[in-house]
Amino acid sequence: MIIVLKQEATQENIAELTDHIQNAGLNSTVVTDDFKKLICIIGEKGKEKLKSFLTLDYVEKVIPIIKENKLSDKTLREHQLHDTVVDIKGACIGGDHFNIIAGPCSIQDEENTVKIVSFLKTLDIKFFRGGIYKPRTSPYAFQGLRENGLSILKTVQDMNMRVVSEVVDPRHIEAMLPVVDVFQVGTRNMANFELLKELAKIKKPVLFKRGNTASLKEYLMAAEYLLSGGNPNVILCERGIKGYDTEYRNVFDINAIPTLKKMTHLPIIADPSHATGRRDLVTDISMAATVVGCHGLIVEMHDNPELALSDGYQTLNFEQFTQLVEKVKRIRDFVRLLEIWRK
Repeated sequence: MIIVLKQEATQENIAELTDHIQNAGLNSTVVTDDFKKLICIIGEKGKEKLKSFLTLDYVEKVIPIIKENKLSDKTLREHQLHDTVVDIKGACIGGDHFNIIAGPCSIQDEENTVKIVSFLKTLDIKFFRGGIYKPRTSPYAFQGLRENGLSILKTVQDMNMRVVSEVVDPRHIEAMLPVVDVFQVGTRNMANFELLKELAKIKKPVLFKRGNTASLKEYLMAAEYLLSGGNPNVILCERGIKGYDTEYRNVFDINAIPTLKKMTHLPIIADPSHATGRRDLVTDISMAATVVGCHGLIVEMHDNPELALSDGYQTLNFEQFTQLVEKVKRIRDFVRLLEIWRK
């Protein structure tokens, strides 16, 4: 359930109520902004004990949430004024904000990484994606620079770029924490609940990819591990689901973006690179995802994709990426005009 507090409720009132909730054997999460103060209660046991607390003079109303994904459900934000916006060092994803995350699947050395980052900055790209730990289907494939890549990610940060990098093991979090601004959880780890529990503790933004066989309900329930553990900074990512055709890597579920926007208050971005596995399709799918309202894109790009250490076949070169950025910008302008016209 959601407890909506009156505007004049103080921090002492909130602390008092959360203590009562904890004593009743339930967990709670406090959600506040400039207009509303909410407490979301998680759990069933001991609910009857709450009745005596709900008559407190700083409580406005109580709203039951029947759905299992209590914290990601749209109901939570319907009682506030906006959906979740994740702020990463002043660059936002969600709401009316749109950002592109770009870079190689795996970083290979500092010189090449600096070259790519310098190019991205000329296009006003604020997020660099670069893996140092890479889960691969084959144990013989390149697994990333691992610990040797940490100093390179620090160099990227020093260039005033926000770093997005995949984490595959809870044991890596501590070392990655100082040099990663957004932890990426890949499709293989969507249901790695022990990893999610650890990421929930650190509060740093998590770019959370959908499992390639997961339903939207299963996906949101997995995201609930991050939210219920105390991390509200979750960015969803549609990256394609398993199909039967062999002409492309995955099936990009275009339906998922508008559907998730109706189901949850969390921002949703698109990954056209992994969704298609083909660089000649990446720009088209990026445009389609933008039309239906995604909050951003994550795109693999490299100065020379043929020399990329992983996923070169789905990676754009500088010229192709520049064209993508220009086309997506025009689509964004058109969508905004359309929204104004509809109003």
